[in-house]
Amino acid sequence: MAATDVTLLGGNFLAERPFVPFFLATLIVVVFCGPGPGLLATLLSLISVNYFFLPPIGSFEIRDKSNLARMLLFTMIRNEYGCGRDFAQARRSS
Repeated sequence: MAATDVTLLGGNFLAERPFVPFFLATLIVVVFCGPGPGLLATLLSLISVNYFFLPPIGSFEIRDKSNLARMLLFTMIRNEYGCGRDFAQARRSS
């Protein structure tokens, strides 16, 4: 929710890069809450970015393949961070 507000208030800079606040928000969730809530935050971020910031605005339709690629990249980066965090915790505990 806060990432949506930050992106809306960010003007043209964040309008061109809507994933930046959402990426930071999902990383914070993963660090403090773990991978499960991080996955939920990722899914909610994708829904919010798609509806509010990617054309056609106000729709869940994905018309541009580059937007789909950006969404997949966002998801893959978040998943890699979550897996890396779990791997690091497992190494520390053993």
